Amino acid sequence: SLVIEYGAGLVLVVTLAARVGLPVPAAPFLVIAGALAAGGQISWLAALLAAIAGNIVGDGLWFWAGRRWGYRVLTLLCKISISPDSCVRQSESFILRWGGSSLIAAKFVPGVSVVAPPMAGALGMSLAAFIGFETLAAAIWAAMFLGLGWVFADQIQRVIDLLSALGVAAAIVLGAIAAAGTGAVAVPMQG
Repeated sequence: SLVIEYGAGLVLVVTLAARVGLPVPAAPFLVIAGALAAGGQISWLAALLAAIAGNIVGDGLWFWAGRRWGYRVLTLLCKISISPDSCVRQSESFILRWGGSSLIAAKFVPGVSVVAPPMAGALGMSLAAFIGFETLAAAIWAAMFLGLGWVFADQIQRVIDLLSALGVAAAIVLGAIAAAGTGAVAVPMQG
């Protein structure tokens, strides 16, 4: 009901929170938003644009931090990694090898998705190139998860209806599952 009530604004907030590094399950949230859009309860296009904006702003902050503080930001981000030294080296190699297109692939690679924007900034990618690649990456990423929700809308709606019927207990269980899923997504890079 929150997604229906606040629509694209909530999609923006959740996506932005996830991109700045908060443990928020943005991808499952977009799947639910896609299912609601299929039912006409929210606008699919507005949800897509909000998710793109959240990605650009969140990753843009990390890009700026990488540009401003360079490898110090990367070292901070990689401290949570199992192998901090290889985290920086692998990310740098990834960006140098693939250039701006690495920002697209990074959206789908746990660990790299957090480090790619500041690495692009630290390596001197132009702001225009970053915005272009980031916009394309965000559009692909958001459209994929919203599209999954759209395609599986009937099944997702049944789960939502069941959870609504179960009430608060279901919300607690769903929150625990989402938190566990967020931990699985934030798997540190290994050397």
